[in-house]
Amino acid sequence: MPQACFGARKNSIECGKILERVLKKKEKFESMRNAIVRRRSLEMISLSPINNVKDTSTFETSLEIII
Repeated sequence: MPQACFGARKNSIECGKILERVLKKKEKFESMRNAIVRRRSLEMISLSPINNVKDTSTFETSLEIII
C-alpha cells in the first residue's frame, strides 16, 4: 500500500478516504503541470516565426554592411 495508509489499517475506511484525497491532489498537480507545459509549447510555437524573421533580417543587414 502507498505511504498514505501508513497509520491506518490496509482495508479500513480511513485508508480509502486518505487514498482518495491523495489521488485527487495528484490528478490536480498533473493537470496543472500539463497546462503549464502546453502553454510553454504554444508560446514557443508562436515565437519561433518572429525569431526566424529577426535572424534573417540581422543576417541581411550584416551582408549589406560587408558588401
